[in-house]
Amino acid sequence: MDGYSENEFFIIDEEFISLQLANLHFENFDVLQPVFEIVKSLNLDNCTFSTNNIVEGLKQFTALESIVVTPNSVATIEAFLQLEMIKELEFYIDYEIIPTNALILDFKGLKNIKKILLHCNNVESDKMIVFKGAEYLNTL
Repeated sequence: MDGYSENEFFIIDEEFISLQLANLHFENFDVLQPVFEIVKSLNLDNCTFSTNNIVEGLKQFTALESIVVTPNSVATIEAFLQLEMIKELEFYIDYEIIPTNALILDFKGLKNIKKILLHCNNVESDKMIVFKGAEYLNTL
């Protein structure tokens, strides 16, 4: 994890721990193993991932309920949409990462989701975001 600029723990109360990470590159999540069982909220700001399976890496956070992420690719977005255990998911999407005219967000994998927030930057009229799989969202 060379070249990181921020790595902070914020303890809001004894039962809720939020981890904020910024400008980091993850090959895997093994370096975060000491906090796998206590982090309930994860904020990944401007982080990149080369791991082939982001989902399996994040499933190691057994208490994780909430994620805020600024994805840098469509593949990263698709991976986060497969996290069954997540109750709250917040994306900050820059339209510049959308390679075609449409980004399809399929919510089918979000089995326990209660809240989804989507923020978009650099919105272009020739690109759109399509929502799919809403019929699978039983708890939203």
